[in-house]
Amino acid sequence: MKFAYGRVSAKDQNPERQLIKFRELGIEERFIFVDKQSGNSSGRAIRPCVP
Repeated sequence: MKFAYGRVSAKDQNPERQLIKFRELGIEERFIFVDKQSGNSSGRAIRPCVP
């Protein structure tokens, strides 16, 4: 089982290139996670650990 985490730091950025690569690597859609947040960590939700 493979997981992928893509991230862009500005709302106007597009994570599509990362998503394309994850799919090429054979990662299932349900295991791909994308975060669109700025570098400022205040107010960002803390993601739970994935075992």
